[in-house]
Amino acid sequence: LSTSETPLAQIDNLNSMQFDGGSDYIDLGTSLSLPNEYTISCWININNTTAGAKAIIYKGTNTSTEFALEVNRTSGKLSTLGRSNGPIFTSNTTLAAGVWYHAALTKTIVGGTKTYTFFLNGQNDGGGVTNLSPNYSSGITAIGRYGSSSVGYFNGSIDEVGIFNTALTDAEILSIYNATAVVDGVN
Repeated sequence: LSTSETPLAQIDNLNSMQFDGGSDYIDLGTSLSLPNEYTISCWININNTTAGAKAIIYKGTNTSTEFALEVNRTSGKLSTLGRSNGPIFTSNTTLAAGVWYHAALTKTIVGGTKTYTFFLNGQNDGGGVTNLSPNYSSGITAIGRYGSSSVGYFNGSIDEVGIFNTALTDAEILSIYNATAVVDGVN
């Protein structure tokens, strides 16, 4: 979708994936790989903001992270790992429990520098820059937990997960956000 194209039509989706924070997750297998530029987009509604890892989507194992979008372990903000064991980039806004948010993460590369940018409800919400390359992983991609690791289970709802093999523009992410209705607090 370019800025000259018509915005996406309204989507009225009243179903979402529910995760209990203890054992629920979706296994997407090992074949998904996003080593270059990408975008991860989804709607989330967390049940609590207590400290603890809450993976939204993650590919990796206990020792390697290829890509990640999570609710930060201590701050209740969106975060990503630019590489296993750091750096961790965190968004600016602290999320509230029981509220639907559209969350997106883009990764761009210019001259070897990787820029991670968070979007919350269609608006830029911070990010970070690194020259480190991600650790490519043979682990699974999972929605709702840390890939092949049995930790970091998401507690809440995740909906409309989109994984793009390009970094969407600000206007494209805003268009995705604007195309979804939240009706009576339900996405």
